[in-house]
Amino acid sequence: MKKSVILILAGCIIITAGVACLVYTTDREGPVIQIDETTDLTYTEGQDKEELLRGVTAIDKKDGDVSDTLMVESIVPALSGNKATVTFVAVDKHNNVTKYQCEINYQGAAGADTEAPPEDQNTDTEAKDTAEDTPDTGEETPEAQETGGAPESQAPPADETEAAISQLPEGSPAFRLTEHQITLKKGTKFNYMDYIREITDDKDSREDLYRKIRVSGEVKTSQAGTYEVSYSVTDSDGHQSNVEKLQVTVE
Repeated sequence: MKKSVILILAGCIIITAGVACLVYTTDREGPVIQIDETTDLTYTEGQDKEELLRGVTAIDKKDGDVSDTLMVESIVPALSGNKATVTFVAVDKHNNVTKYQCEINYQGAAGADTEAPPEDQNTDTEAKDTAEDTPDTGEETPEAQETGGAPESQAPPADETEAAISQLPEGSPAFRLTEHQITLKKGTKFNYMDYIREITDDKDSREDLYRKIRVSGEVKTSQAGTYEVSYSVTDSDGHQSNVEKLQVTVE
């Protein structure tokens, strides 16, 4: 009887020691993501995200080089429109996940897809462009009045925006654009993010909200016409903002 008890106790001790050893030796640390300092990280909207992985490596203490697991989780444009935050993800053989964020250069899709404008071309309205050849008399030119190119003649309907925001359920995010109507010369660059003035919410930060912006509508600055772009965002509580619309006329 005593011998059986001793054998059982010995077995328990061995099992406990084995479990403790397994826990101690289990890999719980994710790989380290590194970026070559000489790498110029620039992303143009619409290009293959995998191109951002050039010069990026993931090294794990136990599994070694696991760079083949690297992927781009998200790219979030900044308010400036020429920068973005990219999130890289890597995983080792024990399913330990590492995420790494850094700032990169960012270009809107329209800049890569439209006809190449002169280097000093900007996204100002046609009236502003023609002003270079028109004496400043202090009055609007007929061209400006006809195209609505002057900013004063196309003031955003702020009252309509505020009225729409006031009708939202409590806790909903508020979305505001800098303008609601713009006129561009054919071939100029158009960046969807340039016209976002602010997004506010009672809980979510601006950075979190920017990751959830929904934009519908396409602007082809290589083709004359009138386009409409709709903006909205949904916060972490599932509340949707007002829908802001931007009318873009390409001439």
